[in-house]
Amino acid sequence: MAATESTQFNRDSVVMTTAHPKPCVDLRATFGDRYKMAWDPAYEAERPDLRTREAPWLTRIPGRFGFIFPWGHRLLAAWCAMSGQRQDRLTAVPGVEVRSGGRSAGRLCPEVIVTFDVSLIDEVASVIQAKRRHRKSPAQQAVFTAAQAASVNHRFQKQSTTAKTDVPEG
Repeated sequence: MAATESTQFNRDSVVMTTAHPKPCVDLRATFGDRYKMAWDPAYEAERPDLRTREAPWLTRIPGRFGFIFPWGHRLLAAWCAMSGQRQDRLTAVPGVEVRSGGRSAGRLCPEVIVTFDVSLIDEVASVIQAKRRHRKSPAQQAVFTAAQAASVNHRFQKQSTTAKTDVPEG
């Protein structure tokens, strides 16, 4: 991504679920081009006929120090497994509300769950070091496409049968 390109989040580009009775932010549709996605472990346990409906609720954005997941309507949540400075940085983001764990009565819990508005995704994602999608410039994409086409042509080219080996008859 170019340094001059803005990474600010556009509030109007949020995609909400419509198939589920309780709406939430559809992470794959809204942020799938910016962040890597993963399924919640409960996705595999879900009945196959309900997976499509439940999929937005069972999607995560993985990170080095936790993950982001839907909380409901326009709220997202982040789970952070690191205590200390990382937790303090996460809970210090304006608009973030601690739901579980964190500092309580002077004691520090080893994990914290916070909720935040979808517009704060970039700040929270930077704290938990969410995994970003790799982006190629148009020039890099053209080189990649050409190399891929050359590889396919090379692999499926018919092998020449005209070459004979010198085998003595005997």
